[in-house]
Amino acid sequence: MIDGRLTNDVLIQSIEYSTVSHSIARVDGDQELVYVNRAFLEATGYDREDVIGRNCRFLQGPGTDPAAVQAIRRSLSAFEPIEMQILNYRKDGSPFLNHLRLTPVFDANRKPIAFVGVQSDVTRLHEDHRMEQERRHMEALGRMAGNVSHEIKNALQPIRIMTDVLKDWPTLTELQRVRSVEILDENVTLADGIVKNVLGYARKRGVDVEDLALADLKRDVVSFVRHQLTERVRFVLDEASPSEGLWFARARRNHILQVMTNLVSNAVHAMDGVGELALLWRHETVDATKARKLGLKAGPHLVIGVRDTGCGIDAKYAGEVFGPFFSTKPPGQGTGLGLSVCAQIVKTWHGALDFVSTPGAGTTFFVHLPITARPTGESGSAGEPSARPRSNDNE
Repeated sequence: MIDGRLTNDVLIQSIEYSTVSHSIARVDGDQELVYVNRAFLEATGYDREDVIGRNCRFLQGPGTDPAAVQAIRRSLSAFEPIEMQILNYRKDGSPFLNHLRLTPVFDANRKPIAFVGVQSDVTRLHEDHRMEQERRHMEALGRMAGNVSHEIKNALQPIRIMTDVLKDWPTLTELQRVRSVEILDENVTLADGIVKNVLGYARKRGVDVEDLALADLKRDVVSFVRHQLTERVRFVLDEASPSEGLWFARARRNHILQVMTNLVSNAVHAMDGVGELALLWRHETVDATKARKLGLKAGPHLVIGVRDTGCGIDAKYAGEVFGPFFSTKPPGQGTGLGLSVCAQIVKTWHGALDFVSTPGAGTTFFVHLPITARPTGESGSAGEPSARPRSNDNE
């Protein structure tokens, strides 16, 4: 049986010789440090007499984020724990990324008596992550370049053929002339769409918005989705009971249809053109937990879902689906920008795009749009209303 004093000695020595930096600060005064272990001194390059009795702000420097400093101050003032990464500096002036955890310690009467800090130098981990992100980005750029090149060539090939055919214009029948012009128009539109997708991702520009009555929007979306499907795909409208009263979304009709085009196209591709596609229409009050998860504001939302019975998405790709240039399609069958552009558009409306999937059983994509009980009467960029309304929806 180890007595209490021996137990305390073992505890103190285990902290002192730990490979993880530990510190203890006062709760009163300037919250000066009263203890640091050897790992703290080795990580920062200071001697013990340099730091004891000083507030640990001496670790801050020109690159330290003021917002991070303010967050620490708020937590200390409220005696609340905090965990964050902050740029600190060693005694020799060299920077390091510090993963900091600060926790208040209370006595038996719930009176705060100290702050305990645990620090880890995560500079190398952060740099490794950055390098990996850069490597994946360069690979994605290479895939995009190959895909875009292939797609453009596919659009140019029939254009070249039709220009040769049209040289014999007098000998063509009226039907042949009409079809030749249609082929030219279709492929010019296709090439233009590819370029717009690439530019839309690169520019990340704002999206114009207007007040959309949900009853009218549902009618347009349902009709639009139906007309995109062939007879081999069964259409189902899965509609929950709508909320009472009139509701409006701040978005742009033609851009919502652009998002739906991409989601429906992907769904049909996942089913190899045969299966069931369900359009889900829900009014949902998003709670605080779900709002944090999706990056939304809590409150009423319209949720539009596109559910397919296709192959599903492998779990290993779950974190890449909305990334630029990601595609599970064979080369030449997409630029990998569709979902990325759609996610950006929806985010500009203060909404979110997410999905659930079961490999082999299908996938459902959800568009979350905040809604209001009355129109704002404004038209313009999301978050930046314009005084000049727009009447033309063709872009």
